[in-house]
Amino acid sequence: MPKIYATKEWIVGKEQGYILMDDLSEEGIVLSKYDSVSPGQIKAVVKEIAHIHAEYIKAGKGDKWKNVFGKNQEVWAGMTDEFLQLIPAFIDLVSNKEKVAKDLNKIIDLAGNKEYHLWVASEANKEIGLPSVLVHGDLWNSNVFFQNDSNREASTEVLAFIDWQLVCEGSPATDITRYLLLDADGVVRRGIEPIIFGFYINCLRSEIPSISFNETQMRKAYLCSFITQVLSLLIITVFNCKSLQHLISANEEIAINCAKKDKIILQAIHAIEDAAGFIENELADIAKRFQKKKL
Repeated sequence: MPKIYATKEWIVGKEQGYILMDDLSEEGIVLSKYDSVSPGQIKAVVKEIAHIHAEYIKAGKGDKWKNVFGKNQEVWAGMTDEFLQLIPAFIDLVSNKEKVAKDLNKIIDLAGNKEYHLWVASEANKEIGLPSVLVHGDLWNSNVFFQNDSNREASTEVLAFIDWQLVCEGSPATDITRYLLLDADGVVRRGIEPIIFGFYINCLRSEIPSISFNETQMRKAYLCSFITQVLSLLIITVFNCKSLQHLISANEEIAINCAKKDKIILQAIHAIEDAAGFIENELADIAKRFQKKKL
């Protein structure tokens, strides 16, 4: 986090609040919502996530933490119906509508189940054997500052995570999942998935050698979280494509903006394909468990 110098509580309708913190704009850079992160940047972010988790685990969870951030776990589950309503708009963006619709049909019962979302947010990690840790809740490009390199471009060193308004207790896999799903294209995400959970465990063990959980458990938690967050990617894609199409229609950098549009649509298609495969295979037991628990 950036260094905080002073704060004042915001009292709605009565008094304006503020947070006075370091200005990171000179030494750091935030990637755009259209940028794909590199494997090195992913590892840098995961290393920082592991450090935050280690500090939280070492501090212990005393009574003072109970229920402090509980409502934040419910935010994304509460938006499920709104996300589902925009799925037709996403299908309109793709060329192979039949294939994408077929894959969406495989995931919609689970991805659209609010009870499943709440279970993943607060209980799944415990069943899998993972501790509850401090979760940022909205970790993606817009909320990660990277250190500038010599060319004033994003390096592989994290400067800060910002915008902690959705912070909560939850699964160690939550922030990793959201960052990979929203910010890595299909090639990078699929390439790093086989190694990133072992990397996370090694980072954590460098600070807490006695941890007992492993990368297999982390992958299971990641798959559970993947299903809950794939809808976010689809909706973000719909809105980003709308913004890009506006620029294209205004004859602004047509070739570049068309390429950006194609890229983010393909990223979402790859995520849908993978989510469908996860539900049919590694998450088949969980999908069956929640079949009769739709809200």
